[in-house]
Amino acid sequence: MKLRILHIISLLGAVVSLFGQEQFEVQKANFSSRLYNEFCPVLYKDKLVFCTDQEPKVLVSYEDKNKQPLLNLFSVSVMDDDKYSHPQLFDEAIYSPLNEGPASFSSDGKLMVYCANINVNDNNKSSSSLGLFFAEINDSLISNPHEFQYNSDQYRITMPCLSQNGDCLYFISDMPGGFGGFDIYKTCFKNNQWEKPLNLGNQINTPGNEISPFVVGDSILYFASDKHGSRGGKDLFVSRYQEGQWGKPKALEAPINSKHDDFGFSVNSSLSEGYFSSNRSGTDDIYKFKTYFPLFEHCSNMENHQQCFEFWDDHYPGVDSLNFEYEWEFSDGTKEKGLKVEHCFDKPGEYWAELKIIDRATASEYLTQSKMEFVIEPLSQVSISSPEEALVNESIRLGSRDSYLPELKIQNYLWLLEDHVLLKGEDQKYIFSKPGIYTIKLGVEGKEMTSGKEKFSCVEKEIIIKAE
Repeated sequence: MKLRILHIISLLGAVVSLFGQEQFEVQKANFSSRLYNEFCPVLYKDKLVFCTDQEPKVLVSYEDKNKQPLLNLFSVSVMDDDKYSHPQLFDEAIYSPLNEGPASFSSDGKLMVYCANINVNDNNKSSSSLGLFFAEINDSLISNPHEFQYNSDQYRITMPCLSQNGDCLYFISDMPGGFGGFDIYKTCFKNNQWEKPLNLGNQINTPGNEISPFVVGDSILYFASDKHGSRGGKDLFVSRYQEGQWGKPKALEAPINSKHDDFGFSVNSSLSEGYFSSNRSGTDDIYKFKTYFPLFEHCSNMENHQQCFEFWDDHYPGVDSLNFEYEWEFSDGTKEKGLKVEHCFDKPGEYWAELKIIDRATASEYLTQSKMEFVIEPLSQVSISSPEEALVNESIRLGSRDSYLPELKIQNYLWLLEDHVLLKGEDQKYIFSKPGIYTIKLGVEGKEMTSGKEKFSCVEKEIIIKAE
């Protein structure tokens, strides 16, 4: 006797933006100084790398033509309890009479891309043209720096961001053909070269300036803009790539955005904490943020608990089909006619199935051909249990008890409901006050059993609320 899984039904996730309540905890990083400008922080291994006009403590220091210090890449070691080492030059191998920074790194830490002036004149002073440079990192040693093939002294290219695998690159440029000042572009590495950069289009770019792109999974884009309805100066926005296009950007909430310039955003893979830069204190400084609730922007697909199988028996006697017929009986109380049948089970559990030969003349069992017992394991996922439909002003129960995450030590259940209501707890009762179709999201925070790493998983489900 054999069975085969046929299909599992999926529900797709989506991006949600939070309004109306303070979602973030923000504090200035204690290494950031009002004496210098520090901005565009990114994580690299156990370090935070950022751009600054602080002069490094080396034998040679450089200035621009106005006797101002040039920009350099500095770093601090990130320790527990939001403590950091003293800032220092990131690496002397790329320190030069040029501006260096900002920078970005591939997730494996083996590839680095950074911005620098592309030309130096005869007086050893840097030009105003900016371009990108790549470098390889092996055992923390930086080597083989080389120019991006689209660098030009006719326009500027800066603020790079590598995709997670390092195959695609996002950057900003004022190259001809854009929508305004600085636009965001994307290029991918194929056939041993970078493709011609592609402007992300007018859903992202405006007649103003879009800067400091940061991507998560190559589908979520954070960036700063001074034209997308900002509070003042530059604000931070998020957009998601779906169905072949970028969605309408949504502003991040206060206290991340302010009436000042807020830019240079980066976040960890679980979207629970990260860094950004802002001049709200008078100079460009680096701030760390944590979320009271996760951003619910990277939800995995929710799979239906119903699982369908095909049953058949390879070893059966030759019987006269005019006198006999085959019938499957299942422990959930259902029966199916035929030697080969499909059957679905609505929930996990222990089941049995019997193949019987029925005498057509008497409609009675002639013999039991075979019997099998099997277990259907729960799907490893976050799961929402709720009615499919409900009435306005009716109290409904939202449950998480069907969630099955054996690899995770669960710490919190978090709910995102209508009007961006955020609730915490394993189960909830809720009343919808208006008719419509609502998307409920359930997220689970916890730690992986094997590695102890923090992890956040979430799913969504639609519910129809009808008028009374």
